[in-house]
This record gives sequence, structure tokens and C-alpha cells, in this order.
Amino acid sequence: MKLLSPRRVKSTAVFRSGQRLFMYVAGKCPSRLTGELFRFLLAGVAATAADFSVLVLLTSLLDWHYLSANTVSFLVGNVVSYLFSIYWVFETRRLKNQVREFVIFALIGIGGLGISQLTMLLSVELLGLHFTLAKLVSVGATFIWNFGVKKIVLFNKCRPAAASQRLKME
Repeated sequence: MKLLSPRRVKSTAVFRSGQRLFMYVAGKCPSRLTGELFRFLLAGVAATAADFSVLVLLTSLLDWHYLSANTVSFLVGNVVSYLFSIYWVFETRRLKNQVREFVIFALIGIGGLGISQLTMLLSVELLGLHFTLAKLVSVGATFIWNFGVKKIVLFNKCRPAAASQRLKME
């Protein structure tokens, strides 16, 4: 019997947890995840362009405070992201009711807005970044949240038990 050091056991447990999460997010077809992630990235560019444009318009031309402008611009970007997500990015939809789906999508977006607001506040007030650079930092932080949670909650038919069962079979 081979004994593992505590460090090795801990890193193995972390790796397996990450592997389980990947398998759950990937659903039944892990290879499909790559295409969806790439499309989500491209859709994110479009949503970010809308978000960023509204932010700059509101702050520079209409003299809004950057956090108020970020709230409105984030919501615009979230609508663009939703439209891309349902029509192009994700191949599987968990919910048939589109109103319910959009409400859940928006609630996930509120979590992303919280991350965005906090990231912008810290970047501007503590790090002294210009609001446009802070927005770019917040985009990176919210991208991970948005893809992961939306894929798990809305656009994946896989259940957690099924993912863990697949790992046990390997």
C-alpha cells in the first residue's frame, strides 16, 4: 500500500473536487463545453461592448457617478448576454418557461452586478484606477461567475449525482 503525504492528499482532493465541478458543468458531453465556452467568450465581447459603451456615455456625457452608471450599463450588458445565450451560446436549456428562465438569469446577473460593483469600488477607491480600467478588471471577475453559474443552473441537464457517478466509474 502506497502512503501519500498530507500535502499530496490535499492536492489530490482539490484536483478531484475541481474535476467533479468540471464534469458537472460539462454535463453529458464535456467536449461540448469547449464550444459553449468559446461562444460565451465571443458573446461576452458583444455584451461587454454594450456595457462599456453605456458606462462611458453615462459617466462622460451625462456626468453620472461611475457606480450608478455601472448598474445601468451592467443591466444592458446582461440583456445582450441573455439574448446571445439563448439563441447562440448554449445548446441545452434546462427550463422551458422563458419568463422563469429570464428571471433566474437576471438573479444570477444581480450576483454578477455585486461582484462588478465591489470590484469597481475597490479598484477605483483603493487602487486609484480610472473607472474604465476598473471596469475591465470587473469584466474578468464577473466572466467566471456568469459562465459557471449560468451553465450549471440554466443551461445544463446534468445532475450532480450523475457527474459524481461518472467519476467513480473511471
